[in-house]
Amino acid sequence: MLVFFTRSGSRQTLLPLAIVEQVDISATQLGLLFTVMTTINLIMVLPAGSLTDRFGRKALVLPGAMLSLVGLSMFGLSGSMWMFYLAAVILGLGTGVIGPAPAAYAGDLAPPGKTGVTMGLYRSFGDVGLIGGPILLGLIADAFQGRFDAVSGPGVAMVINALLLMLIAVILVVAAKETAGRRKR
Repeated sequence: MLVFFTRSGSRQTLLPLAIVEQVDISATQLGLLFTVMTTINLIMVLPAGSLTDRFGRKALVLPGAMLSLVGLSMFGLSGSMWMFYLAAVILGLGTGVIGPAPAAYAGDLAPPGKTGVTMGLYRSFGDVGLIGGPILLGLIADAFQGRFDAVSGPGVAMVINALLLMLIAVILVVAAKETAGRRKR
């Protein structure tokens, strides 16, 4: 749920607001920034899926969360276009790396013959994140707007999102059992 929450809340909603607040940017430049980020994300999905199959579902969760934490924090705290492009690359890597593992984990946990229902529930919780991310992070951004000289309200909300993503990743890695290889092919 939190991966979807981050995509819709921070990346698609707050990110443009934070950038426009911090620098003078054209729609073309903003589009190019999103193109860089989402292209890197797309390029990473297949290798991340293969690595998740090879090394386990949990193996890429922390690295992906760490990269996402750095990328989101850089977007929230920097004020330079070059830093935004670097943040876009890092966030694209992070979300690309962390994305396949939860879906594979959910698929592994599916009882025999119930993969469709399990993946439907997985996507339903993802949709809760898609809907809730912009609303909750928007509320946080509004609550912190103007409270700090160096960081905008959307910047604070993105950092909080990054920390929450990292916390959930640590909990998953520590508390969840590895499921890779559990099902016969």
